[in-house]
This record gives sequence, C-alpha cells and structure tokens, in this order.
Amino acid sequence: MESTKKMIINCDICDTRQIEESSLSTYEKIMINADLILTNKYSKAVLSHLPISYNADEILDCEEDLDIIIQNGTYTISGQNTTDKKILLTVNGMIDIKPDAVQVLPNYIRIIVNGTVRCPESLSSYLGNVTINGSMQVYPDDCIVLSSTFFVDKYFSLRAQAGAVYYAQKKVVLTDPEIDLDALSKKGIKFYTKHFVVCQNQIQDALSLLDETVPLSVVPEGCSYVKDSAELSEELLSKYGTNLYIDGTLILTKDSTPLLERISYLEVAGNVELLPQQVEAFQKLNAHYKELILIKGILLKNKPQITLDNDLLALSPDGISIRNCATVFIDDFVTSQQIHDQVEIKNCAKVICTPQQRPAVQLIASNTAFIGTEQDSQNSRDNALFSNHQVINADKYTL
Repeated sequence: MESTKKMIINCDICDTRQIEESSLSTYEKIMINADLILTNKYSKAVLSHLPISYNADEILDCEEDLDIIIQNGTYTISGQNTTDKKILLTVNGMIDIKPDAVQVLPNYIRIIVNGTVRCPESLSSYLGNVTINGSMQVYPDDCIVLSSTFFVDKYFSLRAQAGAVYYAQKKVVLTDPEIDLDALSKKGIKFYTKHFVVCQNQIQDALSLLDETVPLSVVPEGCSYVKDSAELSEELLSKYGTNLYIDGTLILTKDSTPLLERISYLEVAGNVELLPQQVEAFQKLNAHYKELILIKGILLKNKPQITLDNDLLALSPDGISIRNCATVFIDDFVTSQQIHDQVEIKNCAKVICTPQQRPAVQLIASNTAFIGTEQDSQNSRDNALFSNHQVINADKYTL
C-alpha cells in the first residue's frame, strides 16, 4: 500500500512540543496552517530535520506545562479562574474580563480572540499579550455591566442599586411608560452608554440619568417604539398602531403598498427598503429616515438555501431580491441578462452559478463571500485533497 506523501494540518493551535521524528519521517512534505504554533527547545531541533513549512500568525516558544483552552462563544476571566498552570487561550466569540481578574491575568501567557474583548478600564493595560481580531470594549471600573442593548423596564427601579453606574455597550432604551423615573433619580442611578433612546414626554426626568454628552434619540409623543428592523405589514400595524418609530430598517414588500395610506406618522432610525413603484406614495408620508434603498420585486430572505430558476423568476415579473441567505443556487437555464435585469443579491455567503453567469452575478451581488461553481466552492474549502495527501482539520492539534 502506497504511503501518504504529504500532510496538511489546518488548526487554530498546533502543539509541536512532543513531536516524534520517527512518526513523521515517511512524509515528503508537512504543511502547518495555524494561528499559533507552540515549540520548545526539543521540538525545534526535531523540526529542523523534517520537511516542514509553516503558515502561522505566531510561533510561541514555551518550555513549561500549559493548559490549552479553545472555546466558541463567551469565556469569562474572573478571580475564580485559579490554576497552578499557565494558560494559552483562544476564543471565537467574546472574552468578558471581570474587575476581580487582576490576580489571574498573569496566568494567561497568550490570548487570541476572534471577536470581542470586554474589560474594565484599569485592566486594559494588562492585555499586552492579547491578539484581538475584532473589537475591544473598555468601560469605567465602577460600572455594573448590562447587555449591550439594555431595555429599562418598570421593575428596574426596584432592582437597581443606589448610586450605581450601569454600562451598556451599544445603547439604553427607556420607552416603557410605566418606568418610575423619579425613583431612579432618587437612587442616583447613572447610565454609561453610546446612545440613549427615550420618549419625548420622559426627556426632562431622564436627563439626570446620563451624561450630557450621550447622543439622544427621541421617540415622539404618541408613537409606538419598534425595537428592531421590521417589515411594513398588517401584523405590524395591528400590534403597534399607525404612529411608528422603527429603531432599525423598515422593509416594504409588494403587500405593503395599500398599508402606506394608513400610516399617520413614521420615523425610521435606519434605512427604508422599498420597491421603485412605492417611492411616490412613501414620500407623501413626510417620514424621517436615513436613506431610501430600492429593491427588486419579491423579497426572499433569511433562508439556508434558495434555488433561482425560471419558474421563480416568472412568479415575480418585477424581479427578485435575495437577502441574508446562506447559499443561492442559480439554475443553468437562467441567462446572464435575466440575472442582470431581474435579480438582486445581498448579504449572502455563497452563490453557486456557471462560469457564464458569474460576471452578471458579480455585478448585482454585494457583501457575498463566494461566487462560482460548486466545484470551485469545494476546491476553495480544501484545495489539497488528493489521494496521497493527509489533511487534518482541528481546533487544536498535537504533532
């Protein structure tokens, strides 16, 4: 039986410190693709005798015993993270560093974060060994951390700590008419955030709760607050009424057209997406918004996969807009001209099409990671899968 000639290792962390030359001597070539490669004096000597090449963000020389932690999601570092070992940490998500973590942070010899790090201001100087592929959130030390967008409810005045400062990374929303603002003010509550949303009739009482530099969004009196992006539908009007404040994007479909005349007041914090034939009626509303964005025909969104064929196009002579879908398959019989004239693709991970269709797709698609044939897609995931190749995919791999 013919032995494997090439080894390809794709991983976050590759630990070479226990490498055995005899187990790898049969390979003609070894390729390591990793965020970080761990070495020591022994392994460097062995590696120098092997046909190894590296594609790594960092090579870390470490003689001591380590706890190697790889986590997807949220990882919390606090005073309770006690261990006698040093720690190498990789997180795909978020690291939440608590104020009492000052004693344990020196145990983390290396931290790699694909996402977000949140920490008190006084601990930010301890993060010299942290690589962040994402963002850093720093908040004042005396703050109590809330969710990134925090909705103050009528019970918060009962639960809030007197004299406390509360931190929400994105914004604080204070639109519940039953909130006891007087009680919050008497407790000396403060909010530390980037943005504050408040109803018009609560502004005077709410101003004492935040710094004067925080930007305000004011929900006009009589308006219903809609906390996310929304589609103009019968259900939306039945639930919130005809005086609307949309804290996101408003989307109009073909079925939205007769509903426009029922809207009494409209304010949209983000953009409005609508059909070309709806523009004139919409502008009569004198609505407040950031930008009008025209979409084509039927809107298909939030699906794991969609197949675009001539039958689907025939159902929507005004065109098709495809949004936020994982994979879009375009049938071979759909022409490039049809794609150019009738289709819009946005925020989709992958579009599978023929080489002849690809130029048209590139013109009408935005925020799309991959455009090409299914075979191209397979090759892009792993261009090294041959009969005499061994490919290893792992979060952590010990060589």
